[in-house]
Amino acid sequence: MLLSYFYQDGFNKWDDHSDKWTISIPIAGAKKEDIKINLINQILSLDFDGNEFTYPIRKEYGVPPGTHAKDIHVSYEAGVLNIEVDKPEESKPSQIKIN
Repeated sequence: MLLSYFYQDGFNKWDDHSDKWTISIPIAGAKKEDIKINLINQILSLDFDGNEFTYPIRKEYGVPPGTHAKDIHVSYEAGVLNIEVDKPEESKPSQIKIN
């Protein structure tokens, strides 16, 4: 189950994995230097001013408490921005023993 920290906007969807959340966002023709990603006060923001191939993109996602910049991994390949957010330990599923 995906926690409500991540807003689903109909175009881009966060995928829930056991140890991380991931999202892929197409940004055609961008240079990675033109894409700005910041984490401030538990808000992950994405900023791209646009170009002749893509409209400007401005997105903000709330991340769970305990998430730090070192927990966020970003790559940009073939026009697709991939973001992975490691789950804080308390957000990871754990097996509960039945007595």
